Amino acid sequence: PALWPLTLADLRSRIATLPVVTLGSPDDAMLATLTVKLFADRQLLVEAEAVEFLVARIDRSFAAVAAAVAALDHAALAQGRAVTVPLIRAVLPGLT
Repeated sequence: PALWPLTLADLRSRIATLPVVTLGSPDDAMLATLTVKLFADRQLLVEAEAVEFLVARIDRSFAAVAAAVAALDHAALAQGRAVTVPLIRAVLPGLT
């Protein structure tokens, strides 16, 4: 906020008093929780082993998790299979 080009002095001083928080990259627990949630949103129950396998192999971002879940849901539906480690292995090369 300190770098924003604010022309009103009053607004600039009010913004300057606000606390600033920096968010780091999500950790494995956060990515795993998000992965489970996004699969659940699609009514897919995925084993913990598969979630751990996936989280260890994708980019550490919320966008990467969302893209992986969407691709895996599509592949599972197209192939009539559950989301498992073998399916993740097959789909992952296409995500990078």
